[in-house]
Amino acid sequence: MYIENTGAAANNLYGNRPSKKSDGTVPEFVIPPIGEQQTESPAVSNGSAVDLVSAMESMTGKAAANEPSYSVTDEEAEYFREKYGDTYNESMADEFYYELADKGIISENDAGYASGTFVVIPIEILGPDGRPANLNDYISVPGYAPVHVKTRQTGSKVFINDVSRTDENAYKREWERFKSGYNREIITWEDAVQESLDFERYLKDNSDGRDLPSQWHFDRVSENLEKTKNVIFQIFG
Repeated sequence: MYIENTGAAANNLYGNRPSKKSDGTVPEFVIPPIGEQQTESPAVSNGSAVDLVSAMESMTGKAAANEPSYSVTDEEAEYFREKYGDTYNESMADEFYYELADKGIISENDAGYASGTFVVIPIEILGPDGRPANLNDYISVPGYAPVHVKTRQTGSKVFINDVSRTDENAYKREWERFKSGYNREIITWEDAVQESLDFERYLKDNSDGRDLPSQWHFDRVSENLEKTKNVIFQIFG
């Protein structure tokens, strides 16, 4: 079973950096193309309550309730300036943003959208005897408390490149149209965040206004990118 940083934004997964990065999988974050959205079948039905947040907490040892601070101290700002420099470096983007997430300054989801790289952790559900179990065995009965499950990590954390801007089944065409009319030169970290923010707004403006889930998605991503941009300004501004 793979748990991504979707729905577990506050779980700090940066820890020891993984040794490999894959670019062959479209992360769960990617919404189908504008005007061609599809309905995905959830892994567990809406009426089923499995306490995956608690499972992730038990695995990482970190509480998921903590909200990002979206602020840095003078000492932290100096540290990030010295380590990463003011000039945008795409090859260091995942390290930079996931270190911000590791320190609780931004969320895991923010790091993913800002860097274009998402974290996947392979885990398995364990039964009372400590052996692997089927997730369906832990679906709670309506009216009863969710079942707390134990998990264990089964492989290294992996960074997966977001290919939504290069995938024909995602936003490749929208990205190419957006870039053809975008004149901002990407020099600083703030420039790069602003580009991602402007693209999310472009997607919303060119989507079906009646498609409320997509509208909510674009709004939420834009809101968090604004907060992330503010953090970047605190560091380099």
